[in-house]
Amino acid sequence: QTCALPISDEYAAAPELFANDAPATGPLWLGSPNNAFIACSGDTSNQLLYGESSKKIPSQITQLAHYEVAHGDPGLITVTVGGNDLGFVDVLLDCFLSIVGTPVSCIGELHDKISYIESGAFTSVLETTYKAIKAQAGDAEVVAVGYPFLFPTASLSHENAANARCPWLAGDAYQALPQFENAQLDIDEVMREAASEARDRKS
Repeated sequence: QTCALPISDEYAAAPELFANDAPATGPLWLGSPNNAFIACSGDTSNQLLYGESSKKIPSQITQLAHYEVAHGDPGLITVTVGGNDLGFVDVLLDCFLSIVGTPVSCIGELHDKISYIESGAFTSVLETTYKAIKAQAGDAEVVAVGYPFLFPTASLSHENAANARCPWLAGDAYQALPQFENAQLDIDEVMREAASEARDRKS
């Protein structure tokens, strides 16, 4: 089938779980009767796999199974997950709401997230998630999709522009931009590693 399903978690809920020939935003490609958008903003990997029984919210895996019963295996499933597990949305809010000072108060928190990602502990969390999705995916191709860059790469011109346009940076873009860039690169690299492990290892 030429349909797409998005599965995902949080601030990238658009590219989450998609099917063939689908642009990177769910509502734009839902015109096909066999397309479905099951990505859920706010989901952690655990919620993606198991849902929230207390709120009677089925997991995205369960929704995928229901889709397959109704329509058969999708052609392509795209997956974006991990940001909510790491609490990146909270870090961004902390940065934005931080009291003006030097350095930006959230930089230490962001550095802790980077250290955790680089420790290797998070790779197994993503691998488990990818393997569960693949096990339910039937003959569909499953593709792990990285997160969009929310901030410009570090450079003098970008730092000057960020300081001018983002008062919450308190003039510390030279510290903040490299940290955000490193976190973005690290999580995308961990996603690649986990996807490779999930593909190559048998359950």
